[in-house]
Amino acid sequence: MATVTKKSTDHETNTRSTAASRVILVVAEDNRFQDTLVEILREEGYSILAVTSTASAHDALHKTPPSLVVLDSMISDGMDFCRWLRSSGEMAHVPILMIVPNEREGMYLESQGIRVDDAILKPLHREELQACVRTLLRRRRPQQEAETFKTAESLEGDRIQESS
Repeated sequence: MATVTKKSTDHETNTRSTAASRVILVVAEDNRFQDTLVEILREEGYSILAVTSTASAHDALHKTPPSLVVLDSMISDGMDFCRWLRSSGEMAHVPILMIVPNEREGMYLESQGIRVDDAILKPLHREELQACVRTLLRRRRPQQEAETFKTAESLEGDRIQESS
């Protein structure tokens, strides 16, 4: 019997290596739900930091700045954490994806008021989560490049002024 192996395409390899370089911070108090989120995101090749409190999330943000935060809205002081992240200056650009229980649709609307980048209603669907994460990370890439260009441009301007 012949063995068939699937050869990965360059696109698949590049997508996996890009995903592996992306760190996602998952903040969820419920361990089973957190495990589900981690499993789904690891399938896509992302590096995951998983914490069960916003205090731990604060620490994780400063040790390893993530490309994205996935936040279970049921975590205590989750909304305050989002407000802090949006006002934190250096971390304000990090996209936030909030997972909201379907029966708490008001919380979904509140999450839009604190500028989360996207929200998904429970029950969670694997494909929806994966697509949403890919979209948020793809949307973030041009913004990061523009910020890097502005920083480089301002540094170049500083060098020109110094040499004059």
